[in-house]
Amino acid sequence: ESILAQKRSTLVFATSASASKVINAYHLFLQQVYDEVGYDVEVMRLPVIRSYIHADIEKVDGILISTQNLVKEYPNVLTVPTPLRQVHLSAFSIDKKIRIDGPESLQQYKIGIIRGYILSRQITEGMDRQIVNSYESLASLLKIKRVDIILALKLEMERFIAGRPEFNEIKTIEPPISSLTMHHFLNKKHEALVPVVSRIIERL
Repeated sequence: ESILAQKRSTLVFATSASASKVINAYHLFLQQVYDEVGYDVEVMRLPVIRSYIHADIEKVDGILISTQNLVKEYPNVLTVPTPLRQVHLSAFSIDKKIRIDGPESLQQYKIGIIRGYILSRQITEGMDRQIVNSYESLASLLKIKRVDIILALKLEMERFIAGRPEFNEIKTIEPPISSLTMHHFLNKKHEALVPVVSRIIERL
């Protein structure tokens, strides 16, 4: 029986509980993708690491959007090869004098990061850092001067700040520290879907 001929059912994809509303756009896009192969799509918001674990042990069908860094640690999660987008990891600060030139230049500062973001954790390993659970907590650390800079996905953080006047003094430091290619991921029980979904994403 072909994938197309199967009875229509729902696939549940995990995403970060701290992700911004931009996630809704990817939900709608992937619903369009999976509509072509006869599936509905639902999103379950979970803490970042738990979302990876759920995808690995088949509690969900995959991960809505993330980076390939996670694949090394979760062998049952397969990458859909066609990327969804490229994102930038940037530093943010209130102090306009701060200049960042690559990860090494972060060492002199107190840094805030969000729990579960693997690249932020790797880049700041051994540095003076505080780890929090949300963009709200991250921005607050900076506002009350508990840290000098925070690291976050550029567009996500800028969207968050744009909707919160109390954080409008927080500015992006250019250039970004790192750029990442974002992919959609499926549990290996859906291995047959990977090339099909990849081709549809490429076409759309």
